[in-house]
Amino acid sequence: MDEQDKKAERMIKLTIFLCGLLVLVKAGQAVLSGYEKPEEFWLHETMASMALWGKELYLPALVTEETGDSQTEVWLEKAAVFLGWKTEQETRVYVEDEYTRQELIEAGRGGSLSEIRKENDMAASEKYEEKARETEEEEEQSKVNISGTQDPVQTESQITEAKSSTTEKTVQQYPRVAALASEEKKMSTEELLRTYFVVDPVTEADTSLISFEKLAGPDLSLSASENGKLQILIYHTHSQESFCDSVKNDTDTTIVGVGTYLSQLLEEKGYEVLHLTDTFDLTGGKIDRSQAYTNARKKLKEILAENPSIQVILDIHRDGVPENKRLVTEIDGRPTAQLMFFNGLSYKKSVGELSGLSNPYIQENLAFSFQAEYLCDYYYPSLSRCIYLKAYRYNLDLLPRSMLVEVGAQTNTVEEARNAMIPLADVLHKLLQGA
Repeated sequence: MDEQDKKAERMIKLTIFLCGLLVLVKAGQAVLSGYEKPEEFWLHETMASMALWGKELYLPALVTEETGDSQTEVWLEKAAVFLGWKTEQETRVYVEDEYTRQELIEAGRGGSLSEIRKENDMAASEKYEEKARETEEEEEQSKVNISGTQDPVQTESQITEAKSSTTEKTVQQYPRVAALASEEKKMSTEELLRTYFVVDPVTEADTSLISFEKLAGPDLSLSASENGKLQILIYHTHSQESFCDSVKNDTDTTIVGVGTYLSQLLEEKGYEVLHLTDTFDLTGGKIDRSQAYTNARKKLKEILAENPSIQVILDIHRDGVPENKRLVTEIDGRPTAQLMFFNGLSYKKSVGELSGLSNPYIQENLAFSFQAEYLCDYYYPSLSRCIYLKAYRYNLDLLPRSMLVEVGAQTNTVEEARNAMIPLADVLHKLLQGA
């Protein structure tokens, strides 16, 4: 094909595209006519609605599943591919919820993790012993000050018992010292990314966000609940996510049931929890995730306005993997689905910063996920897969302590997913108590 033919083909594509665009604009006008104040309808929502209306009318190949808060960038990238302005490899549009890059996760998880855990254990042990010695010396000195002499009748067994008691007391008083023992190591950005994070190809991590001091340093403990006021909100953007043995029409066997169990476990630990079971991903009784994050956002803002005491938001999902993958481990003798923490960076390689999806709490969100991941690695080494970083924001901008957690995948059983809530509740409790 010569250059003339290529130009002719490009013009034909452009004509088809413009005709399709006209249809989508008309569809968008029809959508906007249903609003009392169309001028308040955001541009990216307009584009998303136009794309959805046009899906059955024209150019269905340009529309993909939801990848986050906005459909706009996905639509534009697909259009660019269709017109030949970009290749599919250059845009790399992925659907996060159904086909997470499991191979990328497995390849991205650093091989040095086991070594770091060993170093952490040694550092924690040394700190425990040091604190125990200091406490013991203070107690001995106190005895000398009071009586003028040390008690000469203590037996060796009594001394050993006293040391054991002191060490146990120290462990209880300084749990965070153990979990973040490698804080002294000052891991580099490269080490942190290699060891704890997996960065999706559509985005890139701002290295100024990834430092050990910024991730491990913040104290994320909760203030005490006042008069039974709510502290934690649990919800599910994708409420219809189920497992391999879920029972049809039985929400207790879906991700919602898993959230119910997590709520119960946290309430048993003394937290005031609201579990939201709304179906943000259903339209007319059918699964429709194109507006799930937008639908959830509206409800979440209402709840936060009514309950300013809420300090934590947890969006509980289950992941999607190839059918031959099972994300399962064993913890305390129980088959347990593995977890993955998920963060949005509001940044996309192809367009840069997503100003329409800004998040003032990206650093706090990352610290929240990182400290939870670190505690998982310390107390339950096989529980968490990684912290997955992607382009959008996933409503994590609503509170500094906002977290999205993927619990297993469609190949896990309901029991395995529920079992994962036991260590997750423990990790959250340690984190929110300053562990």
